[in-house]
Amino acid sequence: MVETSESAIESSEDVETEAEVTDGLPEAEQVETYPCDTSEQDLLTTVADKSWNSFIVDCPVDTQTSAPALPKMLLSSNLEPCQLVEVNDDRKRYDNAPIPTLTVGYPRQERRLPNANYKVIVIPVDWPDLKDAIAPEDFLVEEAKMYSDWYLTYSRGKVRLDVEVYPEWIELPVESDMFSQSEFEQNANQWGESNVAKLNYWWTTALEAADPFVDFTDVDMVMFVAPRHQEVFAEFNLWPDGTKTFQTDEGPIKRGFTSGEFHFRAENSLWYFWVHETLHYFSIPDLYWVDLNSFRAQPQTLPAPNYGYDVMTFNQMSRLSSWFMWLLEWTEDYEMACLTEDTFSEGSIEIASESINDERTKGVMLKLSDHELLMIESHRESKFDFPDVRSLNGVLIQYLNTEIPHGQGAMTLIAPKGRTLLEIHQQGGNRQTVIDGVLYEGNSIDIAGYRITVSESLVDSDIVSFSRVDADSLTDEPNYVCISRENRERTGIDGPLGCPLNF
Repeated sequence: MVETSESAIESSEDVETEAEVTDGLPEAEQVETYPCDTSEQDLLTTVADKSWNSFIVDCPVDTQTSAPALPKMLLSSNLEPCQLVEVNDDRKRYDNAPIPTLTVGYPRQERRLPNANYKVIVIPVDWPDLKDAIAPEDFLVEEAKMYSDWYLTYSRGKVRLDVEVYPEWIELPVESDMFSQSEFEQNANQWGESNVAKLNYWWTTALEAADPFVDFTDVDMVMFVAPRHQEVFAEFNLWPDGTKTFQTDEGPIKRGFTSGEFHFRAENSLWYFWVHETLHYFSIPDLYWVDLNSFRAQPQTLPAPNYGYDVMTFNQMSRLSSWFMWLLEWTEDYEMACLTEDTFSEGSIEIASESINDERTKGVMLKLSDHELLMIESHRESKFDFPDVRSLNGVLIQYLNTEIPHGQGAMTLIAPKGRTLLEIHQQGGNRQTVIDGVLYEGNSIDIAGYRITVSESLVDSDIVSFSRVDADSLTDEPNYVCISRENRERTGIDGPLGCPLNF
């Protein structure tokens, strides 16, 4: 049995008050500085890949000289103006469908999996003709603990997973070729008759094989794991009520995942796959462009407008946005701030890392319209991240649009002008290309008539100043960059990164 640690949840009784934290920390606890920190922006010059126009990082951060923080802003407790209503066609089309809609905005999806305790069992299975060289516990116990710990941390204990790993391989009664499924079928024809038949055959066969050995009493989710390096199938996942409910001796099973070989490639992880897919049960949407799945992707196309910076995209930064944490009621109302045109006043706000469970502000929403806002958040690297050369400690600014549905890029990462695409090398030897999107101390952008500046970086938070932009200082070109649907195809582009979004 994998135990979940209570220490992953920090009691709010033990934290400093907002005023105490905002006043700063002792010098010994300040954020580390680097010799390459400069007073001006440190532009990257070493090309990593000409086909992507991506660059190699010369310094872990791009810290610049910053003006002192503005006086502390008085925040309103009224968050209703920032509860952007979901207005995309998907919500209207699928609201009464068998599978709950994966929602971007409000109202909260009532059909999502509720916050509760869940019993999960991980079952390793193999075939007469295809085995794994190591014992299941040698690699599955740690994966299960990371999965459980992620939900304990990000849900603030509101979702607790009791994860059990069955310790031995259970052999399926037929050979592996009976379960053949391609990535094409999984990605492009998931609900096709052939693929649904294969999914049903897998779950029927695997549960029947496991039933004599496994007690399924009160089990809420089943995670089957095949030999790590099999290339027999892509994924066999259950999506109630679009997929069947399967019977065991102790009761029905309707939720669970079966990962393919892809999730054991060196740059991936099984726990990350479980976290991402389980979030769909809570109605959290994919943030990548699903039209780029597998075979449809072009060689130099960015998969998501915030690729690498959220657990719902790629696993460089396995955080969940404070927006979705608020939508799930994992973040409390007092941890969020809503700024509108009518209520805005210049000042600074301390924003603590979204994974920390205390009473400080975790997200600032700057409303732009009835369906748009800017989400300003802080992040600090944790055991759930996969950091490379560039530091992940800093501020993220994302543009959220609730007119954009699941799988079409509802969140766009906004970075300071002059930033580029980075090439990051993963532990398996593969490379990924992401936008250089973290704002460090001194970094600033002007957007939608506002100036957002990281005035000071502390150990687990950032002091961010908000002001109006003087009309005389505006330029024809935006001083921010991003990846959107309009510029996601990078093939043959050798100029600086821009941003098609205009405000």
